[in-house]
Amino acid sequence: MISTIINNIYTDTDSKIPTKYHEFNNKVQDQLMNLALVAGPQEQLEAARYFVSCDRPQVARAVTLYHRAGLVAKALDLAFKSGQVSVVAQIAEDLDEGADPALVTKCAEYFLSNRQYDKAVQLLITGKQDEAEKLYRSCGRHDLLNKLFQDAGLWTKALHVAATSDRIHLRTTHYNYARHLESKGEFSGAVSNYEKSDTHRFEVPRMLFDELPSLEEYIMHSQDKALRRWWAQYLESTGEMETALQFYEAAGDHLSLVRVYCYCNNLPKAADIANRSGDRAACYHLARQYENVNQVKEAIHFFTRAHAYGNAIRICRENAYDDQLMNLALVAGPQEQLEAARYFVSCDRPQVARAVTLYHRAGLVAKYEAALELCVEHGVWVTEELAERFTLPRDEGARNAILEKVAQCAYLQENYKLATKKFTQAGNKSIESCEQVEIDEYQQYEKAGAALMEAHKTLVNAVNQGNAEARDKMNAVQQKLEKVRHFIQLRSLLEGDADSAIQGLYELLEDADIELAVRRGDIFAAIVEHYAAKKNFKSALGTLQEMKNRLPKVNPSYFVSDEALRAIAAATGASFSPAARRGERGEVATDDDDEDEEVVEEEEDEEEKPTFKNRFMNGTAKFL
Repeated sequence: MISTIINNIYTDTDSKIPTKYHEFNNKVQDQLMNLALVAGPQEQLEAARYFVSCDRPQVARAVTLYHRAGLVAKALDLAFKSGQVSVVAQIAEDLDEGADPALVTKCAEYFLSNRQYDKAVQLLITGKQDEAEKLYRSCGRHDLLNKLFQDAGLWTKALHVAATSDRIHLRTTHYNYARHLESKGEFSGAVSNYEKSDTHRFEVPRMLFDELPSLEEYIMHSQDKALRRWWAQYLESTGEMETALQFYEAAGDHLSLVRVYCYCNNLPKAADIANRSGDRAACYHLARQYENVNQVKEAIHFFTRAHAYGNAIRICRENAYDDQLMNLALVAGPQEQLEAARYFVSCDRPQVARAVTLYHRAGLVAKYEAALELCVEHGVWVTEELAERFTLPRDEGARNAILEKVAQCAYLQENYKLATKKFTQAGNKSIESCEQVEIDEYQQYEKAGAALMEAHKTLVNAVNQGNAEARDKMNAVQQKLEKVRHFIQLRSLLEGDADSAIQGLYELLEDADIELAVRRGDIFAAIVEHYAAKKNFKSALGTLQEMKNRLPKVNPSYFVSDEALRAIAAATGASFSPAARRGERGEVATDDDDEDEEVVEEEEDEEEKPTFKNRFMNGTAKFL
C-alpha cells in the first residue's frame, strides 16, 4: 500500500527514477509516517527514501525508519551527517554487547565530540560492569557509579558509595532502596530506609495503612511528633476522641487539644491548656469560643494572650471596659491605638487625656492638632510629660507647627513656663507673648515678669548652644524684664514712700520706650487707685483727667478698677458709661453711631471675671 502511495506521488515518464513529484501537505506526510511505522521493512525503506529525497527532507523521520528497517549503519550515518543528536542517542540505547564494535565506537566518538561524556561512557562500557566501575572511579563520577550499582541491584555497594563519595544522593539512594524492599514485601527494612531518607512521615503510613495494627505499633514506638499528630487526626476522624487527645498531647499540639476539648464542651480544661502553654493559636481559638457563649471577660483575656489586640479592644468598646481598653491599646499596634483614641473621644464621657496619649503612641502627626484642640476644649491640662510626647524629632516636617500648638495650648492654660519653652523650641520670635496676655488682659505684672524670666532663661540656653539669632532677642527680653520689675517695685512702694513712688511712676511715663514693657494706662491706674484708696478723690479725678488728656485714644475705665471708679464717682459726681467696644491695649474704637450713645450709670454688679475659655472677652467702659 505504501508503494502505491509513493508511486502515486511521482510522475514517472521515462524511467523508474522520479523526475517530477507533487508536494504533499503536512497532513499527508504525517499519514505516510504513521503507516510506515507499522509496515514491513521493505516499505519502511521506501518511505525513508521518500523523506530523504523530498523538497524539504525530513531526516529525523528517515533515520527512524532506517533504524526500524534494520539498517542501523545507514541510520547512524544519516544521523551523523545531519547532526541529529537526539536520534543518535535513541539508536545508541538499542546497542548491546553484541552490536558491531565499529558502530559502538562511532557513536561514542560522536557523543564525545558533542561533550555528552556520560552517554559516551555508558555506550563504551555496555555489558562490561567491571570496566565501567573502573572508568567511573578514575574520572571521579561517583554519582554514575552509584547509579550503576543501583541498576545492578548491588544496594550495599550503592549505599557505601553514596555514604562515602556521593552524599548529595545519600537520601535518594536510601529512598530507592526502601522502594525496592517494599516491592519485595520486606516492610521492616523499607521502614528503616524510609526513615533514613526522611520520607517516613508520608511513606510509612502509606505503606502500612492496610496493616493498621502494624502502623499503630510503629507510631506508638516512634518519637516523631508529626507522626503522632497524624495518627491523632486519624483517630479523631474515627471518633476515638480520648485516644486522639492522648496522641495530641504526646505530639505537643496544644491547638488541637484546645480544639477537641472545646468540641467536647470542656472549656475549663481547654482554658487550662491554653494558659499553661501560652500557644497563641490555641488562645485565639478558645477566645472565639468564649465570645460565642458571651463570656466576654474570658474572651478578652485569651484574645490578649493571643496578641489579637484588635479583637480584645473591640469587645472592650462594646462593653465599656474603658480601663482594660486603655491598657490593651498601649501595647497594641497603631491602627488599634487609633480606633481606641476615637472611642475615647466619641464616648458619652470623653476621655481626652487617654485619646491624646493614644494619638501620640500611634505616631499620627496629623491627629496631634485635633488632640491639642481636645485638650483646650475639655480642659485637659497639658503637663510637661504630655508636651514632650508631642515633641517630634527634628527631621519631622510638622515639628515646629505642632510645637507651636503645644505652646499655645499651655499658654491658654496659663502655663507660661511650658509655653515659653515650646515657643522657643519651635523657633517662634514672639515667645514673650505669654507675659503680654497677663498685662493686656489681667494687668498681672508679677505673672508677666515670671513669664519674661522663663523666656530669658530659654533664650540664654539657646545662645549658649550656639544660636546666634537668639542673642538680640535675649537682650530685648532682658530690657523688658528690667522695666517690668521697676514698675512692680514702684507700685509696691506706694504703700510706704508714696511721694517717691508717684515721682518714679511719672518718670516712667516720660520713658519713650516704656510701652514696650509697661502700658502708660497701667501707670496712671496705679496712681489713681492709690489716691482713691487714700480717699484723695480730688487728686484721683485730676489724675484721671490728665490720663484722658495725655492718652486721648485710651479708655481709662479699662485700666482703673471698678471699685476705684465707683468710689470716685460717688465722691465727685462723675459718671461712666460702657464703651461699645475697645481696641488693642485699651484703646477705644468708635463708630459714627457711638456719638449718639446715651450716658448710663455704672452698673452695680461687677463684671464677670473671664474664665479659661472666655479669657479674651473682657468688657470695656468709656470715660466721660
